[in-house]
Amino acid sequence: IGGSVRGVQETEPDLIKLKESEDKNAPRVISEEEKQERDERTVFVGNLPLNTKKKSLEPIFKDCGEIEAIRFRSIPTIESKLPKKAAVILKQYSDTKDTMNAYVVFKQKESVTKAVNLNGTVFKEKHIIIDLVTEPKLDYKNTIFVGNIPFKTTEEELWTRFGFFGEVKNVRIVRDKVTQQAKGVAYIHLGLKKLESK
Repeated sequence: IGGSVRGVQETEPDLIKLKESEDKNAPRVISEEEKQERDERTVFVGNLPLNTKKKSLEPIFKDCGEIEAIRFRSIPTIESKLPKKAAVILKQYSDTKDTMNAYVVFKQKESVTKAVNLNGTVFKEKHIIIDLVTEPKLDYKNTIFVGNIPFKTTEEELWTRFGFFGEVKNVRIVRDKVTQQAKGVAYIHLGLKKLESK
């Protein structure tokens, strides 16, 4: 939950720049082993406000370990002839949603365990989703399907409404991969004990 596919390989090219090379712009393909090792040091962070900057996100993970990189993804932009990166720089955001996702890569694998324990932290008035990239914690027995919701509904609105039933672990609104337009359905993952008692 919290994204259709979490693997970093789905959200960025499998190319990195050589750190020590005569041609510093020369890319190389990451091996499967390197990609797996990197993913094991990475967490998915969802429901971030669009105005989030790397410097404002770093303090959340200050007790988890040293961060190697932060990459923002799923930024909704208006249809334009400009490349997506240019639209993001110019803040030409679409009104289809008010959040984006990020991938935080730590230098040590042990940091990931500490980071996922911060799931549900309130950041800029939004509950952020923090999950593993390699093995997202899916729990279908405690996940409910919600249909026929208004297209303008946000993750935060659902988080707040379903918080009445207990601890919310995750909220995912199903969206179009290209336009980020909501499709009117969502999945809410609630805590086991609370879900059974309501």
